[in-house]
Amino acid sequence: MAEDYDIWRKFSHPYVIPDQINIDALKLEFEHNCKARNILLSGISRSDYDRVSHLETAHEIWNALKNFHQGTSNIIELRRDLFKKEYIKFEMKPGEALDDYLSRFNKILSDLRFADFSYDANYSQSEVSRHFLNGLDMSIWEMKVTSIQESVDMSSLTLDSLYTKLKTHQMNILSRKGDSKSSALVSSSTSLDIGASSSKFSILALVNTMSDEQLEQFKEEYLVLLCNKVSRAMNNVRNKKRGGPNQCFECGALDHLRSHCPKFGRGKKEDDGRVKEDDVNKKKNMKEKEKKKHCMQWLI
Repeated sequence: MAEDYDIWRKFSHPYVIPDQINIDALKLEFEHNCKARNILLSGISRSDYDRVSHLETAHEIWNALKNFHQGTSNIIELRRDLFKKEYIKFEMKPGEALDDYLSRFNKILSDLRFADFSYDANYSQSEVSRHFLNGLDMSIWEMKVTSIQESVDMSSLTLDSLYTKLKTHQMNILSRKGDSKSSALVSSSTSLDIGASSSKFSILALVNTMSDEQLEQFKEEYLVLLCNKVSRAMNNVRNKKRGGPNQCFECGALDHLRSHCPKFGRGKKEDDGRVKEDDVNKKKNMKEKEKKKHCMQWLI
């Protein structure tokens, strides 16, 4: 259409190439068909080109590509039903960032627009915004969701304005990292920023910014696990600086240290058992020698 409306009509309306092009009107229509055909063939992939290059009119090429990519009416209805199910079941994943959540939601809306010709009637802006709001992780966003529902007219709320409110709230929470009451939201929202960030120190920086009260909220076994991992990593770094591999002095393996060797405790127990057996055998031999001496004295 941007090129020429008459050219667009060669896509949308059937056209039959006449046997003789002897007047200006027929010549102009034929030129429009050639231009439309050239636009289509220049903008498709090699596989699509091989599929439709033999067709002579732009309308035939257009229909062939549409049927191949969109499918028949039955396939279109099936895809529409699948997209509807995705939309109904859509909700925020555990630990998912707000931006990623919005991107997935927009992808589903785009698929619905493509498959459902009555999209505008079935999915109003207020209904879409309400569905997006209800799909948030309530363990993190419950207070903000309740605040929006009580203070905003949901019938006039758009998805863009809703996202702006949620993003502003998230940024305000992140700016108050010292507040222990908001630690759950901080840790959840920043965990995704850590995954998207290229900085390898972001995790350590997050732990370092947490106060003692926030760290004490974790279970003891989690803190012990974290300390053990850091300790192993520190030992590995020190061994690498010395120029040697991380070798276990107990079994010789390279994937762990002696303190974490599964054979370390077992070998010690076996050694203790052998020592005890040797002591018992020595005592038995001493008793037998003493008995033999007494017997020899009685015989003499």
